[in-house]
Amino acid sequence: MKGGKFIDTADAFNPSNMAPHGGLVYMALDASRARYIALLDNASKITLKDFESWWNDPVFVDKNGQKLTRQNLVLIAANQAGGAHVDPAIDSRYAKLDTSLGHHAFIDNVKQELGNPSRAAIRQIAHEVLKTLDPTYSKKPNHGPALIMGQISLTVGSPASRAANQQSTLRVGRNALCPCGSGIKYKKCHGRPF
Repeated sequence: MKGGKFIDTADAFNPSNMAPHGGLVYMALDASRARYIALLDNASKITLKDFESWWNDPVFVDKNGQKLTRQNLVLIAANQAGGAHVDPAIDSRYAKLDTSLGHHAFIDNVKQELGNPSRAAIRQIAHEVLKTLDPTYSKKPNHGPALIMGQISLTVGSPASRAANQQSTLRVGRNALCPCGSGIKYKKCHGRPF
């Protein structure tokens, strides 16, 4: 299979993005919890890649610039008694993913960490492999009612480059709850004029 093409559902890493990158996972926020999820067939894009690129391209880049690939995630998890625990001695990048991406939410004004995204990422990798092996395979996620958020893009550039990037920006209604998890309407939180 290494000579063929593999299904790739990850958001591509943009080196000019100053925010952490978690290309295989999304964030889900509901009334009681925040967590990382695998979108499975609901991924925003599907492309084909040669095995070497698919296996070795970064799918996580944390706030310190540390990169993890599909290969890193799969082999580290496989070396940990079936992935049941995280041994920090194995790879500190993997062990710190729960905090190094810097994502958290506020639910009822209480800060909540999203946890380690590796399980959701490995679930998405398994989904990609299954779809590569059997193109008729299909699996839709069931996350219940939740606000689903993808990659955050923070770049500095010319007005023309910012305008081009605005197409992928999350659009939130002024009277909707702010996606930051504060519980406040968007117009009174991150949508207020400065």
